[in-house]
Order: sequence, then C-alpha cells, then structure tokens
Amino acid sequence: MSVFMIPLSLTKRMDAILRRFFWSGSMKKRSIHWCDAKVLERPKEEGGLGFKNFHLFNIALLGKQVWRMLVNPEALWVRLLKGHYFANGNLFSASKGSRGSWIWNGICDTKDKLKIGWVRGIMSWEGTNFHNDPWVPSLPSSSLSSLGLPPSRVCEWISPTDGKWNLEALMATVPEEAALAILRVPIGPPNSLDRWFWRFTNTGDYSVKSAYRALRQERDISVPPVSGLLPRPSNDDWRWLWSLSLPPKIRFFIWKCAKGALATQSRLFSRNCATNPSCPVCDGPSETILHCLFYCQHAAAAWETTGLLPSLPSNDSTLSYWFFGLNNGSFPVERIRKIAWCLWNIWLARNGFVFEATVPSPTSVAIKSERDFLCFEEARTSSSSSFRPAHLPPQPRGSRSHPSPPPVSFQMFVHCDGSFVSDSQVAAYGITIANSHGQVFDGKTETFFCSYPIQVEALALLNTVQAAAQEICPSNVFSDCQVLTSALRKPPDLWPWHCRTTLARIISVLHEAPWIKVDFVPRRLNGLADWVARNARVNSLPLDWIVVADLISPLL
Repeated sequence: MSVFMIPLSLTKRMDAILRRFFWSGSMKKRSIHWCDAKVLERPKEEGGLGFKNFHLFNIALLGKQVWRMLVNPEALWVRLLKGHYFANGNLFSASKGSRGSWIWNGICDTKDKLKIGWVRGIMSWEGTNFHNDPWVPSLPSSSLSSLGLPPSRVCEWISPTDGKWNLEALMATVPEEAALAILRVPIGPPNSLDRWFWRFTNTGDYSVKSAYRALRQERDISVPPVSGLLPRPSNDDWRWLWSLSLPPKIRFFIWKCAKGALATQSRLFSRNCATNPSCPVCDGPSETILHCLFYCQHAAAAWETTGLLPSLPSNDSTLSYWFFGLNNGSFPVERIRKIAWCLWNIWLARNGFVFEATVPSPTSVAIKSERDFLCFEEARTSSSSSFRPAHLPPQPRGSRSHPSPPPVSFQMFVHCDGSFVSDSQVAAYGITIANSHGQVFDGKTETFFCSYPIQVEALALLNTVQAAAQEICPSNVFSDCQVLTSALRKPPDLWPWHCRTTLARIISVLHEAPWIKVDFVPRRLNGLADWVARNARVNSLPLDWIVVADLISPLL
C-alpha cells in the first residue's frame, strides 16, 4: 500500500470485511451494523473508534513517496521518473500521461489529493517558483498559478536593499488578499537553502499519521452535523469517557449506549428484526435504551437498591446527554464508575432473562455491581503499585521559579509575549525591559498580520534579542513559549516549520551577542508583557505606557 494505489473497489471490500468482523465476530456470519462506517472511522476523542479507512490510509502511505521525491530530488529513482514523465517541469506540473505506469499514476493521484499539506520554503526563495509552488500557507489553494503572470521566482519580489517584500510591486500585480497573505510570510536570512515542509506536523516533516488525519477531516468537512434538541457530546466528553478507570468492555458498552447501538427491542423493531417494540421483561410499550437501563421495573428497583442516583433521567433525554452530564463536578469520579458498572450489570441481567429465562433480581444486580467494582479497583491498585516508574515525573511547568540574576554591576531583564486573533489574523507583541530591581524603564510594541500563533511568539523573541543586542550588557530574555525556548537548543531539523526562518535569525543574533541569555518563564510570571501585547493589538495602550507598566508590574 505504500508503493501502489490499491483500486477503490478492493479497499471498500477490505473496509467491509473489517466492519463485518467487528460487529459479528466472524468472517462468515452477517449481523446488524449499528453505526455508520464514518462514525467508526472517527478518532475516539471525536466519538468514533479509530477504524482505518483503507483508501485514505493508502493515500497517506503513498504520500511518503511524494515526500521523498520533494526532499531528495537527486535520488536515482526520482531522476528516472523525472526524465520519463516531467523532464521540462516539476512534480506538481506533471500529469499522468497516456501510458503512465501503475506506480506513477498512484504518485500523481496522491500529490493532488495531498496538495493541502505541501508548503514550499520558507527560507531564501532562490529556487521557489512564485506561481506554481505552494509557498503561501494561508492562501486557500497555496498557489498563485491562476493569476496568469509571467514566470518568476519568489526572490524577485523581495527588495534587494532592505531584504523585505516589495510592497508596491505586490499590490500592483496580485489581488489584495493574496498580497496580504504574502506579506505575512517571513523572509529567511541570506545564504539559506529552500526546502519543502509538511504543514500538519510541528517539525515540517511528513508523517503518515498527520496525512491520514488531514484526509479524513477534509472528507468529513462536507458532512453536515446531525441537528437535535439536545447538544451533541463534545470532544472533551469523549476523552473523559475513554479516560475513566473502567475495563475496556464497560467503556465500549457506554459508547454503544451513547451512539444508540444497543440491541434493544425498539431498535430491533426499527430494523425489521422484531415483531413488536415492547419490553420483553416488563411488557412495557417500547424498550428504548433509557427504558431498558432505567425505567423497566427491574432496572428501577436495582437503582433504588444501590442508592447511586438521586433521580432517574427524564424521558426526553438521551443516555449520552445524561451520562456526560454527570461530569459536572456534582458526582465524584468513583461514584460515576460505580454507575457504569451498574449499567453494565443491568444489561447483563436483561440479556439473562431474554436468552436464558433467568428472572432478574435487583438485589443481585446491586451486589454484583459493587463486588465487580471492588475487585477491579483492587486489581488496578495492586497492578499499579507493583511496577516502579522508569524515571521521575517531570517537574510541573508552573513550579519553576524565576532564574536568579548573576552578580554583575548592571543587568537587563527583558520579557516578551505575543497576542494573536485567528479570525482576523491581527497580531502584536510586547517587550518590557527592567533593571535588576524590577523597575521597567523601556519597552517596545508592534502590530502586524500573521498566520500562526507561534510565528507571533517567534517574532516577539526576535525583536527582543535584537533590542538586547544593542545594549552591551548582560541581558536575560524571557519568553513564556516553551516550544521556542527549547527549540533554540535543538538542531534546525527539529524546529517548528512555521517559524524556522525566524529561529535562524534569532540564533544568528545570539551568536553575535553572547551576553544574551534566553530562558523560559511561566505565564504567571510574564503577565506584564502579556498585558502590553494584548493592549497593543487592540490599540489601547496609553502614550506613557512604560510609566504605567512600571506602576502595575507588582500587580501582574
């Protein structure tokens, strides 16, 4: 699957075999599929079970071959394909042709379906085609090929005098939306090399997992959500369910109840698998999931015996809305786990009556639920205490203290932070400079447009180290973005691709100014820079904001 594009009919058959085995437990026996295939293919935190769609997985695996062609164009097999299929162009302008091989046709299909993820740059732009290469991340198509402009390179649109974008040429040539998107793309330092990035990973390197997730989200984005009177469970609700300390069979049972995938009499009747929807235990009019687990006389008696619920859920509710509503702080987690065990045993007692003619006993259900809960808790506790952790847990982020200054005559403490609104892409950064006594005596702000929050933090850190480099004195620079401060100690290949250009410029400044020390500071100790950045973004800073910042710094 990582070399050839498997026919769609075959991958659909593979998906059907997987689902049949899941619902029936056999390859030969057929059974009712209680949930749609797309529901099963969603991740667990989105209400699914994480089943793989083999067609999308095939495309994600083939994407590794496209990625290798982009990052290693001098490989022998890449040169062979280039000479045969796109000798006078590039990979993205190539087509299948009339007699393309099976491998080449699969690569062409893959590069088109994954075009949302390829990003060109973001360094010197010497080898980047302005029109055909997808080098502007925030444009919908990541390409300017539809403008019909003469061929050019990106570096031709950069002013040679100051190394910034040629604003006049861009505004006069491309639409305003595209020009603003280009202005938000950072320019790399001189003598740096162009390369390709994959936008769905932090490092910019391709991964099958991120590609599969992007393909699935693009497929499901056109599916409208099911409307209803009650709100749907959120991703946090599903994460909470799967994180409960319960056996997997109990969590899966709760998932089936929340999805309406329980084989109650009313559900079987709706699938023409039962002659009537009445309850087989109490002869009620309709055995819904709520009736089976709460309102049936044996179930209601079991809940009364346990004393776990002050009241039963309302008739117009759903089990998912009721169960996830328990996670509101009013019920202890231990009590919620006991409720889950009781739901499971009520269902087992109901099945015992239907299939074995065993009369359910509410007292037996309550006793068995409590015993099962205690046995599982004892096994879980003894299992966790019998293993010694391989390493000590990391120190909590909020417990790190502010670094103490070295004993020098004068020292600057520079704090920076960024503020960003994703809808308008308006951003700003704030810089405060204080002496060793904590008195703020200088600062800087700037408002601009940006595409990603981490780019805002990186630009804030870049301007901070540039300001500190102008003062020949020991400077301690602090940022509350731990991703950036830790990236400065890693090789460039592990830097976040969104701000790799800016990080290279920061490293260059730090090499020229060894008296600057960059460190991480918790957000709670960076409140003043955050206040400056947020107010600068909305243009509400007073003219004498440095004086105001010095006055309010003890409060923040």
